[in-house]
Amino acid sequence: MLLIKIPENHPQMYISSYTVFKKCFSLYKYNSILHLKKPKLLSDSKIILKESLLNLKNTNKLPLSFDLDQYGKSDPNNSDFFASMNNKKHKLKQKRKTKAKIQVKNLLDKQFDSIEDTEIQKESLDRSVQYVKARKTRKNSVDSLLKHSLEIPSVNDRAKEICISSSLTINELAVHLGTSSSEIIKWLFLRGIPATINELLDISIIKLVAEYYGFNIKESTVNINKSAINPDKRIEGELTAPVVTLLGHVDHGKTSIIKAILNNGQVKAETRHITQALGSYEISLDIDKDIKKLIILDTPGHAAFFSMRRRVVKLTDIAILVVAADDDLQEQTIEVINYIKSMELAHIVVISKIDKKEANVGKVKKQLEEQGISTYHNSDSIVELSAMTKCNVDSLLSCLIRLAKKENIRSNPAGPIKGYILEAYLDKQKGSLAKILLRNGTLKVGHILVAGSTYGKVKAINSNTNQRVLEISSTSIVSILCFNTVPQAGLSFIQASNEKNAKLLAASSTQTQPHTKLLNNRVSLDGSMKKNSKNVNRIVNLILKTDCQGSIEAVMHLLKSIPQNKVQLNLLLVATGEISMKEINLALTSKAIILAFNLPITAYIVDIAKKENIPIKSFDLIYYMLDYIKECMLLLVDAEYEKHVIGLAIVKDLFTVNRGIVAGCFVSKGKLEKKAPFDLIRMGKVIYTGTIDSLKKEKDDAENILADHDCGVMCHNYSLWEVGDSLEVYELRPLEKTL
Repeated sequence: MLLIKIPENHPQMYISSYTVFKKCFSLYKYNSILHLKKPKLLSDSKIILKESLLNLKNTNKLPLSFDLDQYGKSDPNNSDFFASMNNKKHKLKQKRKTKAKIQVKNLLDKQFDSIEDTEIQKESLDRSVQYVKARKTRKNSVDSLLKHSLEIPSVNDRAKEICISSSLTINELAVHLGTSSSEIIKWLFLRGIPATINELLDISIIKLVAEYYGFNIKESTVNINKSAINPDKRIEGELTAPVVTLLGHVDHGKTSIIKAILNNGQVKAETRHITQALGSYEISLDIDKDIKKLIILDTPGHAAFFSMRRRVVKLTDIAILVVAADDDLQEQTIEVINYIKSMELAHIVVISKIDKKEANVGKVKKQLEEQGISTYHNSDSIVELSAMTKCNVDSLLSCLIRLAKKENIRSNPAGPIKGYILEAYLDKQKGSLAKILLRNGTLKVGHILVAGSTYGKVKAINSNTNQRVLEISSTSIVSILCFNTVPQAGLSFIQASNEKNAKLLAASSTQTQPHTKLLNNRVSLDGSMKKNSKNVNRIVNLILKTDCQGSIEAVMHLLKSIPQNKVQLNLLLVATGEISMKEINLALTSKAIILAFNLPITAYIVDIAKKENIPIKSFDLIYYMLDYIKECMLLLVDAEYEKHVIGLAIVKDLFTVNRGIVAGCFVSKGKLEKKAPFDLIRMGKVIYTGTIDSLKKEKDDAENILADHDCGVMCHNYSLWEVGDSLEVYELRPLEKTL
């Protein structure tokens, strides 16, 4: 043991000696001058030193800054090293706390996503706000926090009736039923129905699974009833511009009427004079002091745009039913009449094209009366006009103003912001753009909006005349640069006070978006029972890019009408915006077809697609796209044939030759051809089907034998002929391929 004598009047030397002792004989080799591999403790130097230091402190010979406890608690071998270790432990502990908080936040996010019921979502939202406030004061109680925030209602506490309007994936069905997707997959597998988590289940299978878990399935219908009427017809505030929607069959003159009203070239020319997108216009009026403008929406009349018409009619204050005087009531006309009757919607009937020679206004009125639309008792409910000559256009505007005042349509520019997404698309330079209908409040740059599961801050506002403005009051149509992703057309939006609340509102949104995956692999009860699975791998992969969300709705409606019993459509990507290298790479790996609707394709993309042999097509008419997709599907369908009998023969005698047995036949009808297929019929039953390999007339080879002649027939694979057998010779004619 090393002993160092220190004068009593020099305590600092005593402390320095202690430090020298530690440095010389530390057990830690990196802090020791004389490292001992196998040290032996002769006496406790710490006790000796501590007692000596205590005596010095009692006699007030130590400095006031000296901390005796520091040496009493530290390791005598190396206090600095263990102090750093304690510091590392403290940092590690802090990291664990941070990770625990992140895990809690992730679990809360999953909880918000998994709960579908509106009331449960509100409760979860309130608990999440409480969690944000509580975590500042309860940092060390993670278990209690989890218990407070993750209370999941049991399945028994939820409603036992769920509404299903379309097919669902297993994952989505599991959320509705409050169980795990693995349990549903296992249950289906045990019943001979293999399925994966992302495959769609048909309604028949969904009912079976729901019944197993004690739920009743209630199929929701697509009919619009009175409860779906636009809730924004308020009585407070001031009179506002009504939303007027033109509805009717294709080529009945809806867009021409708007052109006649505007008379300023604002209406863009449509491809082949066919409307394929939602048109929105603001018309200023100077004929009335209360109603100073009209909001007019122009809808496509094609059957493919059914979804667009259905969502737009929900926003409508006044409907204009357009019927051509030279035509009868068509399918889409009947569809609009059903909307008007079911919603009790204020409406005006416009009989157009009265200037044509074929016009028959009386016939049209009679057909409308048969459908329950009154045309004789109220002069304001029907207008006969011609868009070409602008006859009675002023009468239509007057009728609209009188009806708008009668409906008492109001809005409050100082009230809360509310509105709807009319259209949305992705601009390559600007980002996500949305055309909106502002029904209430005043929208300003900087406001934060929430639409469904997307949100964002308003960065720019463009009026309907494409002028940049800083704010806009209701009721108006504007284009905004706001949302972080392209919102779904038809969603309503509201204002959030800050970004934090916007995130919570978006996470708890119950507004559903249409699934483009409804065309992908679907598991049905009938399909799972079929043993013949030849067409399982016959799939056409598609990548679809359109100009806006409304076009996606129309294309999806058309694609769902295509039968997929023989060939399955698989949509890999459906989005708005131009085609880029992302779509090229996806098509290259998946052997997909790239389709663009109402979008130009750059020469650079076309060249790359040509080099890589990737099919890429652009269409400006939706039905041309439909025909092309059907052609691609038909290429994968096997050819089908029908038998066409060309001749009948009877076996009269048999001959044996070196190569086999020859049947001596008499052709009773038609003709026999070499290499033609035949059925051998004996006692009314087909016992063999083969091909005529050799055909002879007497001793000469022949290509065909006509009726009322004898011939010799040989089939290399068959020799069990019998006298009296009948030969039915036919040819296979290909049938037209169908889906």
